[in-house]
Amino acid sequence: MSNLKAELGDQVSIRYQIFDSEGVLLDEAQESLEQITLGSGELPTTVESAILGSREGDIERVSISAGDGAFGQHDPDRVQTLSLEQFSEIESTEIGSLIEFELPSGEILVGVVASKSELEIQIDFNHPLIGRDCLYEVEVVSIGSPNDL
Repeated sequence: MSNLKAELGDQVSIRYQIFDSEGVLLDEAQESLEQITLGSGELPTTVESAILGSREGDIERVSISAGDGAFGQHDPDRVQTLSLEQFSEIESTEIGSLIEFELPSGEILVGVVASKSELEIQIDFNHPLIGRDCLYEVEVVSIGSPNDL
């Protein structure tokens, strides 16, 4: 473990967990490390700010209010209605289920089933944490400068 403090532009390896206001786990990267560049906008600004000045092994906890807009604003144009027939091979299309779509570019897009009827399904492609209070718990595992890559 080093005594380096995380600075803007550093490559930081983290593990994280995100909990809702009731303490229910919403998302996590515990098994594998996530690599981020501080200042790149990969994490909400408040979370990046908490990591700045941290050392390897530090655990930072950041509360994010629904009103902060940390995950953007809800965009009704990002809610799409599709034919339910298109989802015949997908295991779960229950309301609240996450569904991954692969774009022609290879990029993965994740949507949440917002509603469904006998013929149609509505998928919300907005960030699933928009409008929710949550707690980020981030462990700084390692810190390196961009030159270390």
